[in-house]
Amino acid sequence: MEQLTIFDNHIDREATIHKVKQFFEEYPRIVRLARRDNTGLSSPRMDGMPRGSNYGNSVERRLVQSIYAKQVVRETSEAINACDEFSKVVLRDLYLYGWSDKKTIRNIGYSESQYYHHVKPRALLEFAELYMLESLQAFKTKKQF
Repeated sequence: MEQLTIFDNHIDREATIHKVKQFFEEYPRIVRLARRDNTGLSSPRMDGMPRGSNYGNSVERRLVQSIYAKQVVRETSEAINACDEFSKVVLRDLYLYGWSDKKTIRNIGYSESQYYHHVKPRALLEFAELYMLESLQAFKTKKQF
């Protein structure tokens, strides 16, 4: 198996694949947040009456959450589009279209063994390398390699 490195750091393939899978488990929720309509949000109302402490501005929090979700969706699309053709198809089928592994395997024409051992892991690793909003890559410590 080839040793993947970036800037002299050895990539932990299994941990990176796990991080990307976790990312895509949360992705449908992020898409929902990105699509939420924020036009109904209004400024806090000040009536001069004393109130209990409000731990943060919920309107501001929702706006920031929505803006960040939109950035994640945009960066995810850009990272997928930057992948090679097979990785792009696998990632789109699985995580943008919501297809099962079986349907994706039929779509790309590889055997199950090739898909699970080579094609899908490669797509996940490639996505981790190209996604720029946060680091999805995990690195081995000196003791691990």
